[in-house]
Amino acid sequence: MIDGHAAVWRSRDRGDSWTKLDSGLPSENAYLTVLREAMGVDRLDPVGVYFGTSTGQVFGSADEGDHWALLADFLPDVWSVEAAVVEG
Repeated sequence: MIDGHAAVWRSRDRGDSWTKLDSGLPSENAYLTVLREAMGVDRLDPVGVYFGTSTGQVFGSADEGDHWALLADFLPDVWSVEAAVVEG
């Protein structure tokens, strides 16, 4: 994470332009690593986005990355994240 500021970047035009999404993510001392398989999405509308870190946190967004929340902490390294919608 650049300068210890966590962020996710989103493109809606196939990579021609990018938007930094960091609302709710750590902005100081966030020296996190996110591995290639450690981000997942659900099939809801709007899409939920989730990622895990090598320092044991899982963050989630229920609005396509516009706002983030810490969902779990103090886990072992998170190498992979999958999302599922469970209907009752």
